[in-house]
Amino acid sequence: VAKHNRNTFGKFDYVIATTKFAAQEFKNVQAKNLVIVPLGVDSEIFNENRADLELRTHTSFPKLVLCSRLSKEKNPEVAFKVLAELVAQGLNPRLYVIGAGPLKNKLMKKYKNLPIDFVGYIKNRSEVAKYLASADVVLAPGPNETFCLAALEALACGTPVIASEKSALKEILVNGGGAYVDDQIENWVESVCVISTNPENRKRALENSRNYSWHKTANQLLELYQVSQLEKELVA
Repeated sequence: VAKHNRNTFGKFDYVIATTKFAAQEFKNVQAKNLVIVPLGVDSEIFNENRADLELRTHTSFPKLVLCSRLSKEKNPEVAFKVLAELVAQGLNPRLYVIGAGPLKNKLMKKYKNLPIDFVGYIKNRSEVAKYLASADVVLAPGPNETFCLAALEALACGTPVIASEKSALKEILVNGGGAYVDDQIENWVESVCVISTNPENRKRALENSRNYSWHKTANQLLELYQVSQLEKELVA
């Protein structure tokens, strides 16, 4: 990977990473043209007004959402284990799984007796926003996420996020609106119980999401194009 990255950064004016986490492998090979430009969120689509009344007032609590590809590198089974433990503790949770992938059938079979809705892949972003805004907590267990746009979209919907402390989401959630935890399932369960019962976390999620916009992202990219063009003109 290091060899590939060394060969890559020398061929471009800039190498753009979305987080410090994503940038690290290029820092490791001393890339001098590395720039961090975070992704943005479309608040016209992803906002607290997308909440579905029927879902939001459903008797289950806490209502969890996993919005992820169901594949090994995303570590989706953490969400199912958290749900199982919440049920074991006598709570009445429900998990909505948005997404598909090679682990779907295995997970459906293994956890068939738990309160889970396998929603599947959703193409319509407004429909995704409905589930994100209606949840009490969104889980993002992937340890290798270099940004995780779905988590930011959840924050923009006013829904707190609990993520793996190993992923780039730690950089985002450090500013509020959720928590980042280690690999211990009991710590995930505790975070769900604490985060979902404090309404202030929904407010903090919204406030945090406002630090990100596609307008800001686009402006940062345009500035890089302008600087690059100016440098080339000066050399010419």
